[in-house]
Amino acid sequence: MVAFIDSHCHLSDERVVDRAEGLVLRAQEAGVTRVMIGGLDAGDWSRQRILKSRYGDWIRTSFGLHPWRVEQCDSARMKAALADLGARLGEADALGETGLDYHPRRDPAQFGLQLQAFRAQIRMAQDARKPLVLHVVRSHGDSIRELDSAGYSGRMMVHSFSGSIEEAKEWVKRGALLSFSGGFLIPGKYERARKILEWIPIEHLLLETDSPDQAWRPDGINEPACIPELYRGVAALRSWKLEFLTQKLDENFRNFG
Repeated sequence: MVAFIDSHCHLSDERVVDRAEGLVLRAQEAGVTRVMIGGLDAGDWSRQRILKSRYGDWIRTSFGLHPWRVEQCDSARMKAALADLGARLGEADALGETGLDYHPRRDPAQFGLQLQAFRAQIRMAQDARKPLVLHVVRSHGDSIRELDSAGYSGRMMVHSFSGSIEEAKEWVKRGALLSFSGGFLIPGKYERARKILEWIPIEHLLLETDSPDQAWRPDGINEPACIPELYRGVAALRSWKLEFLTQKLDENFRNFG
């Protein structure tokens, strides 16, 4: 049986949550058997809970304080948000998104606050025995050092992986799953991602739409129903049968959480 998993999407995003019923129906018709939602903030966690109550285990939840949301906080607001996260985390399947984002669009003055939030969420994941959904942008070395320093040895997924092959190898050494969004399908772009996909051991691979963002299709549409295109692209790249790829990624996702 060919069945697909979208390992990271944002069905709870305010821009699309009112259309979630149609998005879920189209995804299920396309053969998607599970999705995991990336967490942003308290409002997002609440919307995830509602979706989970409607669709059961077809939805996998992750609650986390996203680095972009941390950037909008001062120290007091961040501590309050993290306390709220700690109180709700038992309901979630994973903790995330959390991590470090050093993109030029981000405010360097807030990098210290990002780091505090990341450290706190690593500890929460350890204490609650929840897998980590990691948002890592131009910060792979620092992110790995923080996890190593904390002695983190749990399950983790780096979503929408955008690092180098050397960085990919460091994550794989630590048992991480690397999840790839659809940019590698754009002709003439993201050659580095394709090279990593040609190398990565299948036991460390996941695929995601990161919808509704990441407009990698010519028509600009991105939703969980689009995930089969990524599977077919990777299967062609590695000369794998589609059934083999879907089975292995299903195993990876189940092992993750």
